[in-house]
Amino acid sequence: MISDAPTGSSTRSAKGYESSYFLMKNRQFLLIALLVLVAVALVLGYRLYQRVLAPGVFLRAGSVVYYIEDTVSYPALRQELLDSGWVRDVRVFDLLAERKGLKDVVRPGRYRLTDGMSLNELVNMLRSGRQEPVKLVLRPQRTLDDLIAFLDLQLQPGEEDFRQALRSDSLLGSLNLNSEQILLLPVPNTYEVWWTVTAPDFAQRMAREYQSFWNDERRRNAESIGLEPAEVGILASIVQQETNKREEMPTIAGVYLNRLRKGMLLQADPTVKFALGRPELRRILHRHLVIDSPYNTYRYPGLPPGPIIMPEPQVIDAVLQAEHHSYLFFCARADLSGYHAFARTDGEHARNARAYRRALNQRGIYR
Repeated sequence: MISDAPTGSSTRSAKGYESSYFLMKNRQFLLIALLVLVAVALVLGYRLYQRVLAPGVFLRAGSVVYYIEDTVSYPALRQELLDSGWVRDVRVFDLLAERKGLKDVVRPGRYRLTDGMSLNELVNMLRSGRQEPVKLVLRPQRTLDDLIAFLDLQLQPGEEDFRQALRSDSLLGSLNLNSEQILLLPVPNTYEVWWTVTAPDFAQRMAREYQSFWNDERRRNAESIGLEPAEVGILASIVQQETNKREEMPTIAGVYLNRLRKGMLLQADPTVKFALGRPELRRILHRHLVIDSPYNTYRYPGLPPGPIIMPEPQVIDAVLQAEHHSYLFFCARADLSGYHAFARTDGEHARNARAYRRALNQRGIYR
C-alpha cells in the first residue's frame, strides 16, 4: 500500500516556504520604502537646513539699522521685512519665528541687519533683543528744549518723557541742582546708550556721569576758588561762549573770578544774548543792555541763575585752573582774530574797546 502522508507533508512545506518568501519580500519592500522615505526626508531636511542657514537677508548696502517700536506686532514686523525686500523666503522665516517664539514676543530695539545674514541669525537676533547701542554724541545745547529735541531724535522715548525725567526734583535735589541748572546735568561726551532706554534710566545715567565727573579733586579745586560745582558750571558756560580759544579760557575765567570777588557786575555779553534769545548777535548795543532778566549780568550782580549753554568738561577744568592775575576787563581784539585784549583799568579797557568798535564799523558789522 502506498501512503499519501508524505505528499501532504510536502504540500504543507511548500505552502510554508511560499509564505516565508512573501513575508521576506514584504519586509524587503517595507525596508526599501522606509529607506526611500528616510532619504527623501534627509534630502528635504537638508534643503530646509540650507534655506535656514543660507543667506536670507538681502540688502543693497552692506548693512542697515532697523528700528522696531514697542507697539509693533509680529504680522506688522513680517510685512515690513517683506515690503522692504530684505526677507524673501517668508515660509522659512515664519517656521523659525514659530519654533523660536518670535511670533509670541517681538522685542523693540535698534537692530543692525547685514547683507547675507541667514534667516536663523535674523530670528535669533530679533527674538533675543540683541540690539546695537546708539553712539550718542552729546554736544552742548543752549536750552532744555534744544536738549530734549535732540534726545527725541536719537532715542525712543518722547519729548515729554525726557522733560519729566530731567526735571525730577528728587533727581536734581540729589545733585544739589535746581530747575534752572538742568543743563549742568548732562556732561557733553560720547555715550553708548540703548535706543530703548527709558527716560528715567537715561536721566539716572546722566546723574551718574555728573557725579563721576565731579570727583573729589574737582570739588577741592572748586572750593579753592570759592565756588560750588554748579557755580563753576555756570561760569564755565559763560567762558565757553566768550571764546573758542582753549588757551585763553583760564585767563578769561580769572577775569570773571576777580570781578566776583570785588563785587563788580560781570557784564558778560553772552548772558545778554541768552536773555534776548539771540545767540547770533555779533555786536551788543546799549539798547540790548536794558532787558530785565536775571541772565543780564549788566543789570544783576553775581552769576546768572543757570548756565547759558551746556558747559564742556574742558571748559569746566579751565575755570577750575583759572589764572591768577589782576585783569578786570577784556574785549575782542581789533584784528578780529578771535583772541582778546585784557586790561587792568577802565582807561586801558576803553582804548581796547574803541579799537574793536572801529574794526567792526570798518567791516560794516552793526549787529
